[in-house]
Amino acid sequence: MPVIALGGSGGGYRAMVSSLGYFDACRDSGLLDCATYMAGVSGTCWALTQYYMVAECSMDALRQHLTDQITVSLTSLSALADVLTSPVAASVFSGLVRKFDSGTPLSLVDLYGTLLMSRLLTRTLDTNQPAITLSMSSQAQWIQDGNHPMPIYTAVRHEVLRQTGSTTTATDPEPESQQATAGGPAWSDRLKSWSNLLPATGGTKVDNDESPPALAASSTSAQGPSSDLSVIDPEDSDCDQASVHSVDTLQSDQTIEFLSAIGLSKTHKYQWFEFTPFEIGTAEEGVWIPAWAFGRRFAHGHSQERLPEPSVGLYLGMFGSAFCATVGHMIDEVKGILATPVYQYLEGLVRDYRQAVTTTHPIAPSCFHNPFYRLDDVPDPPQPVPDAPPNAAANEIKGQSQYDSQVTSLYNSEQLCLMDAGMNNNLPFYPLLRPERGVDVILLFDASSDIDQTPWFTRAEEFAKQQGIRR
Repeated sequence: MPVIALGGSGGGYRAMVSSLGYFDACRDSGLLDCATYMAGVSGTCWALTQYYMVAECSMDALRQHLTDQITVSLTSLSALADVLTSPVAASVFSGLVRKFDSGTPLSLVDLYGTLLMSRLLTRTLDTNQPAITLSMSSQAQWIQDGNHPMPIYTAVRHEVLRQTGSTTTATDPEPESQQATAGGPAWSDRLKSWSNLLPATGGTKVDNDESPPALAASSTSAQGPSSDLSVIDPEDSDCDQASVHSVDTLQSDQTIEFLSAIGLSKTHKYQWFEFTPFEIGTAEEGVWIPAWAFGRRFAHGHSQERLPEPSVGLYLGMFGSAFCATVGHMIDEVKGILATPVYQYLEGLVRDYRQAVTTTHPIAPSCFHNPFYRLDDVPDPPQPVPDAPPNAAANEIKGQSQYDSQVTSLYNSEQLCLMDAGMNNNLPFYPLLRPERGVDVILLFDASSDIDQTPWFTRAEEFAKQQGIRR
């Protein structure tokens, strides 16, 4: 029985609607029932989130929901006013307020995600409708029995190799003492009154003398939930303290050489992160955190506080934060509408200042407390799975990364800043090519705006060749 994976591209609302059409056709043909995974970038992540959280895995319900919701503009002030004055207002904005209260800097991406949630994840303003549990881990209920594919959401972290040999994240925020507060009241003044909307939860510090217990289910199989893996309830007292775990027993794939959207670079890379209802982490480093524990402050692999799981609305903004692109990406996006002399001038700047334009993000991405901060016993780069299925699409990976000899800054940064995975590749090849998953057939549906100009599939083929993946 072949392992089949489906996936969709980024592209905002266009990709969200297109992905629904593709997946609906897969349902009609019976292919959806054969799929083990469904992965997405950007807009497809929005579609998957609604499929599991609003439509409860019903394509018909999702089609009706989108028909009702996307007829109103995301920036409609009247629609926003309706949400603000409705009973669901506290749920919609609680994630934003909780993130601020946790000490994590808010960004434009977080506000954008909250607006998306108010439009896409509210069934109706009618109080008779059942409330939606706005957490990533809540989606596990739909895949525990294996009746539906496991969703894989993607984001990337941009890491830059400095000339001194050290590494840093291109988007690490400045310390709070250096952050400007020009114009208008401070965020604390604006949000202080909003805190009253929240129930008295979270924020309790863990006693330094108290040793956090080991994670009950220390690792989640890359192929999805195993038969003996139960969903961990973050409200259980035994799970209030979480531990980061590596994949020493999971045998994740080896470090992978990254193709940036500008081209292969020895000075910076995009590090892919996966979000599933069970865990969040990066296969490149082989470190993972339970989905319900993401967003807490960690040190040396142990939780330092008890906080609720982040609202999935914050994830929506992060998954679709294409506006956090580098200067180089932005120039590429507008080249078709610029006069030739203007574009030639900008193209010259790109050539002359390539390092700067490919690593500078004018708009900061969304940042969370880094669960891997000062992680003890950092695992070695994961090795290929020796017993991977012989016909697996990702078998015989041989490539080595130019970063093998470098120490990633992932473990030295208090903040984990993530953005739209389309910065690297607008199709989710990376999580589906992990050898542990043993995927035999990958069907990806492209709804990119530049589908006729940017060779995403060609880049994926180059990526596969570099890793020794056979046809």
